[in-house]
Amino acid sequence: MKKNLCFFIVFGFLTIQMNAQVSSYVFSTDTTAYTEITGGISLGTVSTDNEMFVDPSVPAGGTTTEGVGLPIGFNFQFNGETFDVFGVNPNGWIGFGKSSLTPSVNLTSPSYYTPISTAATVTPAILQNRAAALGHDLTGSSSNNSSLRYETTGTAPNRILVVQWKGYMKAWLTGDNYNFQIRLYETTNVVEFIYGTMTNGSVANFSQVGLRGTSNSDYNNRCNTSSTSWSNTVAGVTNFSTMQNSSTLYPLPGLVFRFTPLSVNINNFYNDVPRINIFPNPSNGITNISVIGLKATEYVIYTIQGQTVYSEKFNDKIETKQFDFSYLPESIYFIEMSDGIKSIFQKFIIK
Repeated sequence: MKKNLCFFIVFGFLTIQMNAQVSSYVFSTDTTAYTEITGGISLGTVSTDNEMFVDPSVPAGGTTTEGVGLPIGFNFQFNGETFDVFGVNPNGWIGFGKSSLTPSVNLTSPSYYTPISTAATVTPAILQNRAAALGHDLTGSSSNNSSLRYETTGTAPNRILVVQWKGYMKAWLTGDNYNFQIRLYETTNVVEFIYGTMTNGSVANFSQVGLRGTSNSDYNNRCNTSSTSWSNTVAGVTNFSTMQNSSTLYPLPGLVFRFTPLSVNINNFYNDVPRINIFPNPSNGITNISVIGLKATEYVIYTIQGQTVYSEKFNDKIETKQFDFSYLPESIYFIEMSDGIKSIFQKFIIK
């Protein structure tokens, strides 16, 4: 399992937090059939470019960045707050809002194209919470018959908000055809980015992909390199870390980026979320590892700088195993467990 790593941001403690930062959300990947929505509410036009969508009575959008918000359709817990409305920026991201506030949503931002790193000055700060599936300068295109829409599907308590970009492209460039969704799940409060066909022209771009909290210092984003696919990403080391998208590096149809809050229904849903339990941690070398929600066939150990120090493939899929890491110098490390399709990471300490 060969990978080029950007860096690791220190996260991944399996501690349940009632007021968790987005940096504590557990990231995992998956694959699924990309299901396009055709119902719900259509926003903007085929050539939408930088219009903000913050009011259901103005589906055409406009320059106003504040409003009453579009209905999520259920109460969604994110970063320790309950949100019931949202706003859409066509540049690949959404902002969370509360109908009890005035304004309920606020997408004000020094840069619409860097939603995670930009130093937004929004009051109250909870309106800076965002999710970016492809934060970049994007636009609709009549040649792609582009559309932007949202729909809440299902029935309580398992409803799903789907926000969908169809046929979008980098601004002023041809050859692109981006199809992707942001999904919010009722009850589990999981955030997913699901990618459909992502055709990229000759010009590569670097997009911000991940979550943002009440400021740009609270983030949970992903990063790849010029030789690392979207299926093999690492956590960004800064809020400006990006995902490269080119004619050779792009998300395959059905790729899922999943962000799971640690405080979610720990006795039910979370038991099925792929994760790694390490005991003891820190340890002096002898370490017990259980892999939940994933039958691992291989593992890799990285330094905190992202250098590979050891890798091994298993003859049989494992769920629980004792390891002897006494050969490792005292330091902080990350272990990656993989079944060949999905990968999960956890930090551990040798002392």
